[in-house]
Formats: sequence, C-alpha cells, structure tokens
Amino acid sequence: MFDVMSYAERNDVEVSIRKGHDGRTVWEIFLRDRKLDLTEFTRIIDIEIRGRIDPDDYIEHRCEEMMDKIRSARMKIEYDTIENSDKNKQIAQQPEAAGRSSFLLSFLYSSPLYLECDFR
Repeated sequence: MFDVMSYAERNDVEVSIRKGHDGRTVWEIFLRDRKLDLTEFTRIIDIEIRGRIDPDDYIEHRCEEMMDKIRSARMKIEYDTIENSDKNKQIAQQPEAAGRSSFLLSFLYSSPLYLECDFR
C-alpha cells in the first residue's frame, strides 16, 4: 500500500485517503496544507486502476499532481512576500515620498466633500 505517512512527512502536508462511498469511486484523497489553509481533493474511480499492475504507483502519481498545485501556491505566497518586502524597502528609502502620500491621504479623509446638484 502507498505509504501515506512518509508522503505527508516528506511534503509537509496532511494526507487523508479513504474508501469511496458510491459504487464507482474506489478512493477519495485529500491533501491539506495547514499553513496556507489549502486543501486539494481527488477521486479515483474503479476504471482508472482496474487492470493496473501497481495501483499504488497510480495513487502516488495522483497525489503528486495535487502536490504540484500546493507547491505552486506555496511558491506564489513566497514570491508575493518577497515582492512586498522589496516594495516596503523601497518606500522606506524614500521618506519624502512616503510623507507626501500620508499627508495627502490624511487631507482627503479629513476634508469634507461638497457636491452641488441642480434639481430643476
């Protein structure tokens, strides 16, 4: 059988595999990344694994497909974090620009806006 525990440990996810509850579904597989609060789910139906020499390899292959999605989400989060820290460094290096924008925002929020309407 596919070693669920070592797969979960290697990839830092929770893996849940359970038997299907309808006639066609053989396995339901969930991968969950708690840090991202992201869950991937797939079903393996009987026709997919019928006649395969090693169904465990197929199950692992399907888990890897889902894991690729989780890895890409992790990389996107990591990239966004790096991008935001670079932007924050750039803003910190330009204090006069940051001061002007904060002044403008405080001015906009403190000033009343008047609209003139002509209802003739």
